[in-house]
Amino acid sequence: MGGIEKHAVQPFSKPFTIHNLVYYAISFVFGLSIGILISLQLKSSSPRPLIVFQASPNFVSSTSPPVPPPSPSNGTFNSSTGISLKEEYQSVMHNMSDQELLLRASSRVPRLQESRGHPKIAFMFLTGGPLPLAPLWENFFEGHQGFYTIYVHSHPHYNQTVPQTSVFYGRRIPSQ
Repeated sequence: MGGIEKHAVQPFSKPFTIHNLVYYAISFVFGLSIGILISLQLKSSSPRPLIVFQASPNFVSSTSPPVPPPSPSNGTFNSSTGISLKEEYQSVMHNMSDQELLLRASSRVPRLQESRGHPKIAFMFLTGGPLPLAPLWENFFEGHQGFYTIYVHSHPHYNQTVPQTSVFYGRRIPSQ
């Protein structure tokens, strides 16, 4: 009959050998150990200093007037918000506990008709000590007064000393 030859089909993959098993096991252990080391390194580093969220201008108000920080020498008035810097600093400080703050923030419903011009961005810096990259943040905020609000939430035992000319002056939120 016509010379039809049957060819055996060879599988394309290589057969599984002990050498492959050892190679894959070593690669897996090496990758796992690198992943664990990176994870431990990231956990031991300081927390990220920036959380950005948008808040209404009246979001933080005080239940009792706190001791105001020293006012600027020229009594600067922010024409875009209609609030003097002294009043703006006072609105950041409060004497509420964390539980009271949580209840107040969770029960607050934003009202669209309260909008007075452009929206502001709130920056919250969470830090255990001095603010990382503070000079870089100073340059970032320079020339954009009235478009942002800054809050610094640091460890209760950390006493920060910030110059009066800094954008971080008087922006610390007390914690328990």
